[in-house]
Amino acid sequence: MCDEWLKNMDEGKITGLVSLDIKKVFDSINHQILMSKMKDQFGIRENELNWFTSYLTDRQQ
Repeated sequence: MCDEWLKNMDEGKITGLVSLDIKKVFDSINHQILMSKMKDQFGIRENELNWFTSYLTDRQQ
């Protein structure tokens, strides 16, 4: 992700970061629904969705 951010910044594109504290989310939300909403409602792209999915997989509080 960092490489893409740097490339976008070099090209003058708007680049941002969203930081989330999700430590209590692991057991309380359906990950498929979360990923679907991130894609459909917020326009999160496939690479970033894959990262979130990997991060949430097999995690426990």
